[in-house]
Amino acid sequence: MVALLLAIAVCSAAPAGAQRDAIRHVALKQLFNAAPGEPELSRAAYADFDGDGVEEAVIPLSAGGRGTGAIAVYGFDDAGLLRPLLLHEGHALTFEVHDRKLTITEPVAGAQKGHTVMIYGWKGGALVLLDKRAVKD
Repeated sequence: MVALLLAIAVCSAAPAGAQRDAIRHVALKQLFNAAPGEPELSRAAYADFDGDGVEEAVIPLSAGGRGTGAIAVYGFDDAGLLRPLLLHEGHALTFEVHDRKLTITEPVAGAQKGHTVMIYGWKGGALVLLDKRAVKD
């Protein structure tokens, strides 16, 4: 799925002199036409993770009636091409964007009660996992 998202992303470009919200005007749904899972664009969130003044898009992908199965993040590169920055796969995922950080929460599978919290942020030119912790309910 990652290779598919990478290949499709190069087909969309930002307008010259991209505005802060340029990503909101790209037909993001077309990026996912051949991908498993349906993009839930009504739940998309936007944030400037890399601090360049232009927003990136956080898009949840439905797992076919089993909740959110993946979170994809897209942004424009220096050449103005739309590219994937992150694809986090799991089950029953929830997410939140705050202070240029993406927090993804996933329930722990099995008999244990709790969830895993993963915090992503911009570091070294990429959106990377900054913290991961298990939380008991």
